[in-house]
Amino acid sequence: AGGVIDGWRCNQSGDELRVSTINLYQVCDWVIKPFTKPSRCSYVEAVTNTAGSQEPSWFISHWWGEAVRDFVRCMRKHSSVRTLGAIAYWVCTISPRRKPDPIQEHQRPQGYGNN
Repeated sequence: AGGVIDGWRCNQSGDELRVSTINLYQVCDWVIKPFTKPSRCSYVEAVTNTAGSQEPSWFISHWWGEAVRDFVRCMRKHSSVRTLGAIAYWVCTISPRRKPDPIQEHQRPQGYGNN
């Protein structure tokens, strides 16, 4: 359930990444940026099957160092408690277009995305 993701390592520490602890900094490095770089679009634009714009009902801002598993649990709980059904969230990790990172990996402050 919380096993190692084969071949994926933290860019800062070199530690193996685990399903149970991978965070949004790491997902951005390993999934979002590589997936969206060729088309220069946001992750949402790349994976949506809805034509046109998707008007969000809720804006989600959060700490990227949080485990993705915990973030998803929180979103599910929010939707359940508010009996929202199928709605669109605007999530700051996956909704905007990613610009190239001007800070090289070796220049990032210690602890950046290491959790």
